[in-house]
Amino acid sequence: MTKIGLYGLILSSYLVSNFVSNPLAQTADSLSAAFKNLTQAAKDDLTAQYYELCAYYGMEPTRNNKGVSHENGSVESSHGHLKNRVDQELLLRSSNDFDSVSAYEHWIQHIVLNSNKRNSKNFSLEQAALHPLPIHKTIDYELISTTVSSLSLIVIRNMTYSVPSRLAGHTLTIHLYQRTIVAYLGCSKVLEMERKYGNEQPTRYVIDYRHIIHALIKKPQAFRFCKYRNEILPNATYKNIWQHLDVTETKEVAPKIMLRILKLAADYNCEFTLGQHILSLIQSKSAIDIQVIERDFNGSNPILPSIDCKQHSLTNYDQYIPTLTKTTGDESHATI
Repeated sequence: MTKIGLYGLILSSYLVSNFVSNPLAQTADSLSAAFKNLTQAAKDDLTAQYYELCAYYGMEPTRNNKGVSHENGSVESSHGHLKNRVDQELLLRSSNDFDSVSAYEHWIQHIVLNSNKRNSKNFSLEQAALHPLPIHKTIDYELISTTVSSLSLIVIRNMTYSVPSRLAGHTLTIHLYQRTIVAYLGCSKVLEMERKYGNEQPTRYVIDYRHIIHALIKKPQAFRFCKYRNEILPNATYKNIWQHLDVTETKEVAPKIMLRILKLAADYNCEFTLGQHILSLIQSKSAIDIQVIERDFNGSNPILPSIDCKQHSLTNYDQYIPTLTKTTGDESHATI
């Protein structure tokens, strides 16, 4: 279940996207509050992006007069009414738990559409006088350039993500969306992953063990002292396996076995079945023989069938040996 805050980022994003796609929104104001605590370069960049957005959709940006707060009342009032409707709908729903973000967005969209019904008549009258929207939507992502470290890591908005090891040392162009991150190497799309936020994560590391396992297995002791070790382990099952190995094996052997297990899961796409198998061994207090486990789960080396074959006697081949006998005096010689 996904728990969504009442006035969370998704609702704000939806309102912004609705504003952009609404042909009635021909003017907009830029409040100084949006630029609070930003550097001058960041302020200039946001201002330039805002003007580019307005120019693309043919809107005219305006600024409120200082000290005349009621000039923006029509916009703020509509937002306040929508928030009240959402609040009331949540009370009627008696829960703010949703199965997914998409389910929450669909629920919000239904509320907004019902709210806009009373304006539909006036909108249809004015629609004929409005300019058509551009054929293509303007970019709704932020462009970022970043270099992949030797450890196959990139840092985006104070969050550290792992990427495939083949990208180490390359500079990627990142399209940063609200919920996804798309990476390009030149013009080729090489990666797409879910974006994480610091307030959603216990740490700032988002690690996929499949990205780094082939490099990490060469330095097993680095796993023990790695500051994002818990993020490398994919789920609670593998965390339990590591805790068991850390107690029952020596400090040198435990990381080696754990990394070989992770590599096996990555190479043969058997993360769930492999984890359950090892967990059952632990629960039954059986030994974890990594060589046996690799033999059983190694899909490229299937177990050959056992064939019962009786070995015949080599003397049976004697009949195929041609023999020439030469007699010299009392001695006989066999020449082959």
